[in-house]
Amino acid sequence: MIPLLLINVLGSALMGYFKPGPFWGTGVLGGFTSFATFAFLTSSVTAAQAGCYVLATVVGCVMAYLLGDKVGAK
Repeated sequence: MIPLLLINVLGSALMGYFKPGPFWGTGVLGGFTSFATFAFLTSSVTAAQAGCYVLATVVGCVMAYLLGDKVGAK
C-alpha cells in the first residue's frame, strides 16, 4: 500500500509542477498514478484501514499537487 501511495503522491506533484495537457496529464501521468489499484486495495482491507488510506491519499495528493504548483510557478 505504501509504494502505491508514494506513486500517487509523486504523480500529483508532477501534475502540479508541469500542468500537462490531456495526453501527458490524463494519459501518461494518469497511467502512472494507479487509482484503479488504489480502489482495489481499499476494498480488500478493513474499513478502518481503508479510511486511513483514503485520507492519506487524498491529503497527500492534494498537498503534493499544490506544492508542485507552487514550485513550478517560480
